[in-house]
Amino acid sequence: MKLKHPVIKTLCIAAIIAAVLSYNLVHIYRQQNEELSLMQAKVSAMSDFIDQLNASAGNTAQASDSPGPYKDGVYIGTSDGYGGDVTMEVTIENGYITEIETKDCKGEDAAYWTMTESIIPKIKEKQSNDVDTVSGATFSSAGLINAVTRALVQAV
Repeated sequence: MKLKHPVIKTLCIAAIIAAVLSYNLVHIYRQQNEELSLMQAKVSAMSDFIDQLNASAGNTAQASDSPGPYKDGVYIGTSDGYGGDVTMEVTIENGYITEIETKDCKGEDAAYWTMTESIIPKIKEKQSNDVDTVSGATFSSAGLINAVTRALVQAV
């Protein structure tokens, strides 16, 4: 079938382009939803792990003579951030978190990492890794929290 009118040709080409673009957008949307679901499952698993850690730390505090729930020392934890591995160093003195330092975050964007580091005083204040992530830097802050969690596991 030959189309003789340029308007009809143009409309047919536009319809084909719209169909292709729609398909691509739906594919991208589904892929992002799958990635989001996987991340939510990981966050849920980590949350369960954190609850177990906090419960374990509470039990340790009651059972030992140490004034705080953790064993004194310097502990290192590494986890996935937004741009790669995040490594944190946690210092425990008299059973309490006294210092948290960033040892490595090479793949993280400096502006987002600065926002993420606002979590550190909250962790020290609560003496717990049970803090909220930073909006806008969710994956970076989850990496920091998870790295601190892995360091604290060693201190229990």
